[in-house]
Amino acid sequence: MAATIATEQWRSKEQILRDLAKAFKFSAGSLEANRRGKLALHQIGTTLIELIRPLVFSAGSVLAPFSIWTVLAMVAGRGGSSDAFLYVVDRMMSPGNLFSDLGTFKTILAAALTLSGLVAGAMFASRFSMALYFDLIDRTVLIREGRVESSEHELLRKNGKDPVENYYFHFKSEKFPVSRKAFKALDCGAAYYLYVLPRSRRLVAVEPKIRPDSSDPA
Repeated sequence: MAATIATEQWRSKEQILRDLAKAFKFSAGSLEANRRGKLALHQIGTTLIELIRPLVFSAGSVLAPFSIWTVLAMVAGRGGSSDAFLYVVDRMMSPGNLFSDLGTFKTILAAALTLSGLVAGAMFASRFSMALYFDLIDRTVLIREGRVESSEHELLRKNGKDPVENYYFHFKSEKFPVSRKAFKALDCGAAYYLYVLPRSRRLVAVEPKIRPDSSDPA
């Protein structure tokens, strides 16, 4: 029975490469570009989405309160969307008129919700990575080789909520955050080539150090 289980768990280098390709979303063409020290066009696209995501959330957080107030102004008969939006902006710039239109309680509530949106927007904007931005401009990929270990860490939360699980690859003195799929794809302790963006230290691809004759991760 033990021998059967071991056989079922064993994976070839080719299978490990395919599993890692699915986890990091790189193709054979992307990997070939990485081996030449360059970021592939496909990887630029996926990384760009990650780069601008905080800005999208930031803009959404800032605009959400204004959108709500615009809809409420339209319901109150302040005209179409453009007229209602201009009305909201005018009242935001003139607190005295806002108090006379809404009263003290509604004005304080509106100000609190708007301020919350601005704070949330600032928090999301602070997550924008300038290092990743310059990595995308430069398109350089560093190649590292050596043994890689993996680890799993649970972050306990209050109120009986499920713990947050974080996964990492450990290479020498560096620790790279990875997805659960990448964590499961790695043959822990084996030798690998790691392809890393130099400034943000973001892993874009990983492959077994002993490359198979036909290493096609697609």
